[in-house]
Parts: sequence; C-alpha cells; structure tokens
Amino acid sequence: MSSKIKNKYSIWVFLWIKFVHDILYYRKTYVRRASNIPHSEKSPCIIVSNHQNSLNDAIAIIMSMKRHKIWFLARADVFYNKTAKRLLNILGVLPVFRQRDGFANLKNNFQTFDIAEKYLLNGCFICLFPEAKHQDRHYLGTFFLSYTRMAFDVAAATNFSKEVFILPSANHYTDYFNIQSDILINYGEPISLKPYYELYQINPRSAQEQVNKIVHQKVDELMLNIQDTENYNAIYQLLNNVGNDYAIFQHVKADNLPQKLKIDQKIVHQLEYVKNTQTDLFHNICQTSEQYTSLLNQYHLTDKCVAKPYSILKMIGMIMGLLATMCIFIVGFIHYVIPYFIPKIASRKVKDPLLKPSFALALHAIATIPIFYLLYIIIVSLIFHSWWITLVYVLLLPFCGIVAWWWLQYVKTFIKMAKARYVKDFKPAIWEKLQGTRLTLKKLLGQVMGSTF
Repeated sequence: MSSKIKNKYSIWVFLWIKFVHDILYYRKTYVRRASNIPHSEKSPCIIVSNHQNSLNDAIAIIMSMKRHKIWFLARADVFYNKTAKRLLNILGVLPVFRQRDGFANLKNNFQTFDIAEKYLLNGCFICLFPEAKHQDRHYLGTFFLSYTRMAFDVAAATNFSKEVFILPSANHYTDYFNIQSDILINYGEPISLKPYYELYQINPRSAQEQVNKIVHQKVDELMLNIQDTENYNAIYQLLNNVGNDYAIFQHVKADNLPQKLKIDQKIVHQLEYVKNTQTDLFHNICQTSEQYTSLLNQYHLTDKCVAKPYSILKMIGMIMGLLATMCIFIVGFIHYVIPYFIPKIASRKVKDPLLKPSFALALHAIATIPIFYLLYIIIVSLIFHSWWITLVYVLLLPFCGIVAWWWLQYVKTFIKMAKARYVKDFKPAIWEKLQGTRLTLKKLLGQVMGSTF
C-alpha cells in the first residue's frame, strides 16, 4: 500500500471500505489487466473510465489499485449532500462545476484543474468520467475533451519533457441496484501522448480530438456497449436469456463476468452487423426477444425456469437445504435487517435511481455496518465476558449476513421454479408456447452468430 494513501486517510479506513465493498456488497470483484497500470510515479497518468454507477464506479477503481493514490473529478452537485461530501473528501474527489451549477461557479474549475495537475506531477493518478454523467444502461456516451486538455497542460508544464499517459478503464456490473452482484474493473493499455506533443503545439484542438477518438475506442473495447437505444431492452434481455446458452456452447461459464462480457460483446457486434445487412433477421430476433420476455414477465418466471426446470426431487432437496440453513438465516437476518434498510429509507427522496446504490454503499461503509458491529460487540462482550467468544462472533457476522441474503434469493428461486412446474404440469399449452418461443429465439441467435447450438 502506498504511503500516500496512509497520508490521506487511515489504512484501516481503506481496508474497512474494501471489506464492505469486496465481501459484503459485491459477490465477486474482478480486476482484469491490472498489469497495464503504470507503476512509475515519474510518468503522470490520467485514468479515463465509462460511468455506469455513480459513486460505485469511483470506489471500484480505488479498491482495484494497490500502489497509487487516486484523485477523482466529479460533478459538484454530488457534494451538496453532507454525508456524500464527507465520503468524497475521504476518497479524494474534487468538484467540477457545470453551467447548470451557475456561471459564477465555473471559475472554481480553474482551481480544481490546477490542483489536479499538481497531483499528477507529484505521482498521483487522476481519474475522470468524460461522459460527464452516469448512464442507466450498458452503453458509452460522448466524451468531453476536458481530460485531454488537462493531460496536455501537464505535459506543457514540463516543457513536454515528461511522457504523459491516459489509461482506459471500464466498469461492468451484473446488477446496478442489488447487493451481492458481480463487478468487473477492466483496464486497457496506457496511451502515450508523446506522439501528439508536436501536433498539440501547432494545433491543440486537433491533437485533443485525435487522442479522444482513440481513448473512446479503447474504452468501448473494454465494456458492453449497446448503442441501439431503440432495441436496447430486446438486445439486453437476449444476452441474459438465450445468450447464456451461446456462452455455454462457446465453453464459457455464464456466471463468470469477464468471460460472459466477451461473449456479450461478440453477440452485440454481430447484431450491429446483421442490422445493417439482414434487416428482417434483426427485427425478427428483436421482436421474438421482446415476446419471450413478455411471456416470462406475464407468468412471473425466469429464463432459467423455462430452460431447465427443476425436478420434483430436486425441489424437495432444495426445501431440505433451506430448512437446514434456516437458523443461520435467522441469525443473519436479525443482525442485518436494520442496517440493510437504513440506507434504503434514507435514499427515498433521491430522484436519480443510480445514486441510490451509491448512497447505500456509502452508508454501509462509513455508518450503518460499523455502528451496528460495534453495538453487537458491546452486547456480546457484556453477556459472555469472553474475548474469544466475541472474536468468533465478529468473524461469523459477515458469513451469516451473506448466507441470509442468499437464503432469501433461493426462496425466490424456489417459488419461481414451483410456478414453472405448475405451468408445465397443469398448463401445457402455455408451457409449449414458452418453450417454442425460446427455441425460436435460440435458432435466430444461431443464425446471427453463424452456428447452431
């Protein structure tokens, strides 16, 4: 861990946030191509990332770093909330004002950029989200050029003697809103600005636009980018339904986020090609995907229920497993039900849906979980007067909480599987329609991908 992190805030605070982030909040955290992160503190580096999930994006990037202190530039309005402001200050976030924040505040950006450039020259990383807003879907928006201007300003401050890098990055989520989902932080190869120094001194705008085009393309390659907004839902549901079958056909685990991302990117790219070359096939697959999703929603089922419904014997085994772990569920539920709902209640007035998971993670990390853990430790210590019982109790708390969450998810899965069994056994016409629509969708995807699976 870099000493710079220690100077900014306690190593224990960092480790605590990492524990909440990597263990309690997310099920799996993947960091890919971390070797692309420059290790030399002599070369200024700006991280440029897509923006999918508000503050969670920034925390994910911080948690993926081991050597460097990162400073972020974020829109100033997120600093208006006092709780958010405290956490942002801890994490090292600097405010950037927009026109909607008032023209009088725009001059404050000069000070922010000056501070950021000094940090870069001193070996820190600066991370920006040049879309200037977080997206509510898996797509990449237009990049503003402010990050390229900052990068070239840093180079100019050294008389172009230092090599400045831009590091493309992308965050990818299985679920924006629920805990115990998966997250992927994907890093590309650093892009050196040195080949553009000469052009920048002659035509700054042209140099910035050329660099921006390359960076945008590299970030695009690291993420799931569904640009077809009109057919977004149909395409996204296709990926989450029969797209899993194609992943298995390609010998890829559908629950492995980095591997599934590659398959999804492949499908999306091929759909874009088919849209321009085989219009009828494209519209047919989108229409069938929407029809299949509508059927699933109508009967409150999931694709997994239709693709591979559980046998009666397996469902009995599931009931036995739920009963066997019910005690752990009760313990976890009692300890976490209040900490879980406090952020949800506190964020009821938050209008932006993607700010709610950030609000939840922030409160879990800096308030609710620490306070309740401390309360539980005090109570157990007073009851048992034993340090080792208290220690075992504390170590088991996260385990019980995670088990409680997944216990509830398995209950939901059991209910949906029970519905699937009911439809299959007592409403064969509906079941045949579900199976037939799914098979048609699968064949259409096979046509798109040029293979039968």
